[in-house]
Amino acid sequence: MHLLEKEKIEAEIPSSIVIGAFWVGTENVRQSLSKKRKTLANAVLELLAKKLRDQADEACEECKFINRKLYEKPNSVEELTEMREWMKGVPEQLLQHQEMINRAMVDYELIEEFNYNLSQEDFIAK
Repeated sequence: MHLLEKEKIEAEIPSSIVIGAFWVGTENVRQSLSKKRKTLANAVLELLAKKLRDQADEACEECKFINRKLYEKPNSVEELTEMREWMKGVPEQLLQHQEMINRAMVDYELIEEFNYNLSQEDFIAK
């Protein structure tokens, strides 16, 4: 939206205008408004990238938690029974987790459409 508004500003505001006997230069106003729209667009993309980074970190932590839990050794029959019950729910947890990851990947594709450069850490998390 902000990039479209930037283009609209650049197309609609002329470099200068003649009003009666006066010549008014509007190039500075045009560039200033265009620059503000570009800055807003970049800020929105950065905010989305930060949100996606947080989601990716959360997804990684969830996977690490499941992995650690699977490698724990039970010390008693009760713990073994609890672990079996928990393991029965792992596929459902992973399915919900996969849905969250799929939504995040759609947002990553959106960022890529705007040619936003992810940082190295963000790219690795993706």
